[in-house]
Amino acid sequence: MTRPLPRPIVRVLLRYWLANSPSSWRRRVTADDQPIVHAAGTDPDRVFIVGDGVASGRGVVTHELGLPGYLARSLTAITGNATDVEFAVHPDMTVESSIEAIASFDLRRFDAVLISVGHNEALALMSVARWRVELAGLLEEVQRRTPAQTQIFVLDVPTFGGRTALPPHLARVVDRHAGLLNEATAGLTLAPNMTVIPLSHDNEFEPETRHLYQQWADDMAFDITKRLDPDRVPIEVSDGRDEEARRRAVAELELAGRARDAVLDSIVETARQIFGAPIAAITLIREDTQTTRAASGAVIDDRPREGSFCDVTVRRSSHHIVEDTVADSRFAHYAAGIDAPPVRFYAGCPIISPDGHRVGALCVMDDRPRAFSRQDIRQLRALAELAERHLWSLPE
Repeated sequence: MTRPLPRPIVRVLLRYWLANSPSSWRRRVTADDQPIVHAAGTDPDRVFIVGDGVASGRGVVTHELGLPGYLARSLTAITGNATDVEFAVHPDMTVESSIEAIASFDLRRFDAVLISVGHNEALALMSVARWRVELAGLLEEVQRRTPAQTQIFVLDVPTFGGRTALPPHLARVVDRHAGLLNEATAGLTLAPNMTVIPLSHDNEFEPETRHLYQQWADDMAFDITKRLDPDRVPIEVSDGRDEEARRRAVAELELAGRARDAVLDSIVETARQIFGAPIAAITLIREDTQTTRAASGAVIDDRPREGSFCDVTVRRSSHHIVEDTVADSRFAHYAAGIDAPPVRFYAGCPIISPDGHRVGALCVMDDRPRAFSRQDIRQLRALAELAERHLWSLPE
């Protein structure tokens, strides 16, 4: 069995490869355009990114095609809000230099701060003890300069895996060390508004391309949106004319069929079983009320539209997840209109008419808080699409 090389020798070999290999990512183009990107919409979420290789736009010519651009678009796709992303990033940035990099930014302006560091520390095989001290210092500085409602996210140090041009025996050493740094990060005592975001093993560091940045951004956006300030007023559905058209679509749908529907009953029962949830329902959002078209696990009465879970769902362009209503001030005292224990978990996908109006939702609910993954969302969305196809195949 081959004995591992001593770390001082590995450090020398890594430095030599990075400086001289034709395959070194230091030879790649790096985005150098303006440090701000924007995804269009209203009521913008403001995000700040500080960090190294993952965030620096290596391999692309503009940050619109790097992590900042894809993250802005991924967040907007989920929330329906505009997203402004500003950043201080550089391929050689470290934890220590990050503190200096953020000095000129007013961090109070941001709803979320994303910290992407550790790539260079992993390559340098920095001691875990030093990493722990330096990262704690950076987190303390960011915490000091942001209001309590700003959410702070720390991205795991990515691994190089089998996709990198780095020689395999060096990549294995660096990946093991990145794992140690991530374990140390997880062991830090974090403030309530801080979250560590793990990178999927499918999203290894190399090669950096638009496709990989989009994968990273989609994963990060899912975690970030769950922690954005729940006290924010939900976005408006649309302007008055679109809302009037949306209501007409609901009215036409109700005229087409109000009787109990075996297909819709089957869809909600399938949703309840797939997710192991006590309750699933298909709702319609009228002008002032939420009404239930099909339900499994409970009888759900009509209730006021304002403040309901499904009303928030139709105000968004994608899904709406509340993993624990007690932690979300909008719904801490919510009554779902059911004779059952209080709702602690909600997941919903909008029901969308053929002309693009969000008329209601397919949702699952639980009396216990729980997590809901991206795969879960895809399954719920697929069931919502089944409901859409059936609803608009009903006779006039």
